[in-house]
Amino acid sequence: MALEDDKQPRRLRSEAEDILRFRDYADADADWFWELDPNYRFAIVSMRREGRSSVGEFDLLGKTPWEFADADPDRDHEWAAFLDKLQRREPFRNFRISLRHDGGSHVYWRLSGKPVISDEGRFFGYRGIATDETVDAIRRQHLEALSADYQVALETSVEGIAYFDERNRLTFTNPAFRSLVPVPVSLFQVGTNFSDLIASIAPQISEDRRRASQLRRTPGRGLIDWQFSDGQCLSGEMRALPSGRHIMVVREVVAAETYADRAATRGGLYYDELKTSVQPFFAQVDGTIVFANPAAASLFGCDVADMTGREVWDFIDDADRQRLIQYDDDRRNGRQVPDSYIARVQTGDRGTADVEFYVHVGDWEGKRAVQVFLQDRTAERNAEKALSESEQKYRNLVDGSIQGLFVHRDWAIVYANDTAAHMFGYEVDDFIGRSVIDLVSPDERAVISDIRRRRLAGDEDVPDRYEFTGVRNDGSEVCVEIFSRIVEWEGSEAIQSTLMDITRRKETERNLLRAKEAAENADRTKTEFLGNMSHELRTPLNAIIGFSQLIRDQIMGELNPHYIDYAGSIHSSGMHLLDVVNDLLDIASIESGNMLLNEDDVDLKDIIRSCERMLRTRAQKAELLISVDVPNEVFKVRGDARRLKQILINLINNSIKFTRPGGHIVVKVFENADGEPELSVKDSGIGISPEDQKVIFDAFTRVDSSFVTEREGTGLGLPLVKALCDLHGGRVELESALGAGTKISVILPKERLIHPVIE
Repeated sequence: MALEDDKQPRRLRSEAEDILRFRDYADADADWFWELDPNYRFAIVSMRREGRSSVGEFDLLGKTPWEFADADPDRDHEWAAFLDKLQRREPFRNFRISLRHDGGSHVYWRLSGKPVISDEGRFFGYRGIATDETVDAIRRQHLEALSADYQVALETSVEGIAYFDERNRLTFTNPAFRSLVPVPVSLFQVGTNFSDLIASIAPQISEDRRRASQLRRTPGRGLIDWQFSDGQCLSGEMRALPSGRHIMVVREVVAAETYADRAATRGGLYYDELKTSVQPFFAQVDGTIVFANPAAASLFGCDVADMTGREVWDFIDDADRQRLIQYDDDRRNGRQVPDSYIARVQTGDRGTADVEFYVHVGDWEGKRAVQVFLQDRTAERNAEKALSESEQKYRNLVDGSIQGLFVHRDWAIVYANDTAAHMFGYEVDDFIGRSVIDLVSPDERAVISDIRRRRLAGDEDVPDRYEFTGVRNDGSEVCVEIFSRIVEWEGSEAIQSTLMDITRRKETERNLLRAKEAAENADRTKTEFLGNMSHELRTPLNAIIGFSQLIRDQIMGELNPHYIDYAGSIHSSGMHLLDVVNDLLDIASIESGNMLLNEDDVDLKDIIRSCERMLRTRAQKAELLISVDVPNEVFKVRGDARRLKQILINLINNSIKFTRPGGHIVVKVFENADGEPELSVKDSGIGISPEDQKVIFDAFTRVDSSFVTEREGTGLGLPLVKALCDLHGGRVELESALGAGTKISVILPKERLIHPVIE
């Protein structure tokens, strides 16, 4: 047991270990850690890793963060808010510091910390971690500078450039584009849809030229060849970017040929340019391929010569062939046909591929030709399919889970599975949009609100898992266990919660608690009854024993020999009953916790000798031999002499009762290999079965044996031995087998062994 004056050093050591552990964690999680004193000045700054900013720890010590950053909280609103948070003793996360360091370089740090407050409420300052973002910040600056250079290059380009995002909305146009494309200025605003821009361009293109170009309403890869009514000609192309976005590039054709002249030469330079393009392209007239570039032939797994002259349908997979033939027929007859679509094509030895077709109608040597640009979408389709399957698996897991799950932002539920909604008595559609706080019992709303506030503030001590009482749609209560964490949901921060209905478990716990309390109450009542009954029995027993002894010993005069014999039987029975009553009193006292040990230095040799003399006559009557094996020197322990003697008497009595005539009982005391004092009683009796060994130390238990039923006893002997041994802090060990005897050892703690003093 620790002394009172030793508790403070232990507490201080524990705090020191916690601080060292915190610093180890901080050092593993960030570039360095720090501590602020109560005046918000750096008191401890750890060594930092190489390769970061050149600021040393001594540049920080003794300074506040704003002094180090050369900032003024009275003028800078960000520093003012930071200082206000410190003064309110609130944790903070990801506060960024930037300053100009020696030589004109900049330092960029990100700090997170929490207040240090004692159990008595005393404020000691702040502890936290820091990450050096100098390298990342410089990289961002370089990227911003590079982006600015690109912006200047685009602004000064003689080619017109327009950039469209993944939703086909205009996000950028340079001056050349705004000058070349004759549409109202309002259409150059950010957010203009691609289809609206094309719809404004189309009426200004000459009829022949518009039919040749077949303007699309959605962006895709293709060439631009526009001639306007005023004679202006623009050429260019639409390009698909790896990000899924598109750009439109246009340039003015100064000495433009007439459309008729270019058509007569099969497009002249138009097809010649496509021969070397990496963009797969082919043209077909009435279904027969009349032109293909090497990129298209490679996509279909053949040579250009093998591809030219064949029907295009030969390269289309059986599953999509009829659909594309129908598209071609509808296009020829002026019916509405999509400008782009995806179909599966044959790719030679490689099997099949998913390819997107971008279709235009033009001329080939004076004939109507269908011009097709191709884009291999196999990888994208496979990725989309895998993603769709993954999302479906996830949705099946979530919707079929026995756990409820919902996501909420600003208390409003934005997503929930069926289990969560049904847990509170709602359908999913009615559940989404409800406030989470309305689902909580009014008595617990303040606690739940505080947990949410601390979690969003970055408090690391807020529990991830806790329980609360919920309110169902019908007003009934439901006990809920919840696990929450912060996630990003549709681009902003939200809280994801997993729920488990623990109403039945809570009811079971309450029932078990009530049953436990009832059992403990019954046990206390039983113990009190045994104690009271035993005391009530002892008083008349003393009178019976005393008077029967007077009669047996003829103290008051001579009696008939029969009466003397009767008096002896009464005295013997009374003594036995008194032993039973005493055992009951001891059991009741131990169970109620009222038995205390009267400890002293006890010589176990004397106790063994005393018990052997006391029980020798009884053993002789049972035709048994008792042997004593004790060391020559004194063998003392610290304990209660009366209770140790009671242990030994019960063990020897038990051996006498269960050993057949002619048997042998050995009583031994010694120091075992572990340095513990051990007292054992070994007999050659009937032994104990493995099943009975499990219950032999339970009170009022007697083994089921014909030999045992012939013997008297209440089943309290061995339970008393174990209980008294437990009071001494020891243990009881049993070794027995049917027909092979029994050995019971009482082993006391080695601290109770008193070694002799050597003079």
